[in-house]
Amino acid sequence: MARDPSLPHPPDRGWAAWSYLAGCFWIEGFTWGLPFSWGVFQKYYSNHPPISSADGLAAVGTCATGILYIVSVPVFAVLQKWPARRKACAILGVSFLAIALVGASFATHVADLILTQGILYGLGGAMLYTPFVIQLGEWFVERKGLAFGLLWAGTGISGAIVPPLMEWGLSKYGFQTMLRAWALATVIIVLPLIFVMKGRLPIPAKGSSFSSNLDCLANSTFWILQCGNVIQGLGYFMPSIYLPVFAHSVNLPTVAGTLAVSLLNFASAAGAILSGLATDHFHLSTVLLNLSSISTIGVFFFWGFATSQARLLIFSLVYGLSAGGWSSTWTWCSAEVHKEAPRTEMGVLIGLFGAGRGLGSIISGPVSESLFGYPPWDAELRGAYGTGYGIIIVFTGVSAALGGLGYLMRFKHQDATEPVQGHRTPEMTLPAE
Repeated sequence: MARDPSLPHPPDRGWAAWSYLAGCFWIEGFTWGLPFSWGVFQKYYSNHPPISSADGLAAVGTCATGILYIVSVPVFAVLQKWPARRKACAILGVSFLAIALVGASFATHVADLILTQGILYGLGGAMLYTPFVIQLGEWFVERKGLAFGLLWAGTGISGAIVPPLMEWGLSKYGFQTMLRAWALATVIIVLPLIFVMKGRLPIPAKGSSFSSNLDCLANSTFWILQCGNVIQGLGYFMPSIYLPVFAHSVNLPTVAGTLAVSLLNFASAAGAILSGLATDHFHLSTVLLNLSSISTIGVFFFWGFATSQARLLIFSLVYGLSAGGWSSTWTWCSAEVHKEAPRTEMGVLIGLFGAGRGLGSIISGPVSESLFGYPPWDAELRGAYGTGYGIIIVFTGVSAALGGLGYLMRFKHQDATEPVQGHRTPEMTLPAE
């Protein structure tokens, strides 16, 4: 592929590209690590004052992750229209994160947590990480799948480290101290990165229009992929939210639930990298089908019969490696749609697929609460199906299976049997003036 000699750094290689990716990894970890560890907070809040109730708590975690995904779409669009506002957007995002965490430390009701640790945190997180996702697409072109897989692995690594850290900190210092400490750490570590991390390409004076970024909404490939993506998102967050309380309900050791969430997130980091590599070498529909199939088996056979700590950890490993890699497919999902709707920016398309998962996340909160309103299944059913979580397990498994609907795009493209090697994604750049 020909390189533009006028640009200071080539894409896909060199210290500049990989150091930028490392900075994105840190930002991703600080942004997403806390929401992906919500199960630990939910367990703590439900058993300690001033909350001391589980009612409505699931909505806090799903609200944070859902808004993080959904708000990224308008943020992407605004930054594509006014690209010079990227740094200001990220600074404002860090400010919102800090305010949200400090505000949550004063919460006395679930509604307070929804407003701060849910809505405001999600808004701030989207404003922080979106500018860097746009610019990462400038640094990696031929190895875009791997780069975004490594980026989203930051969520998994952080999600593996934060739960035991918070479990320890919450029990020793309480939620007020831990939330304020995390806010301070976020500002001290992330804020300097905003000023030193720069895009590879010059920021254009003129961006793209809002209307052109909506062309994809008339594209059938987009809706095939998005339907599977939204359905997968409906159940994706159930394990990370409920594993700690599930482990307690089946009389597993206290540490089992936290360890399961950490392993799930760590496996998700590995899954993100592996899925990113897979999408660079195999057709997208094949990757989607395999991720859907493996995660479905993991839910029904490992979580469904997880009455021991070993089985629960096996589920976390299998589910993390498969379902955890789903977000790494969005780069190639966007590339497939971009081929048919070229006026829609790649960054906006990735944001739309993220919003699809976010929509599923927000819906999954009240859905899971309502599912618990049904009487528990017959206790004589084998494994975890005989507990109060049987219906949650089935719901998660069905959503994982239907997430594979994206495979249907294979029947639309006649060349789908061909591997995608050599067919590279377009650069996530803004149109020239």
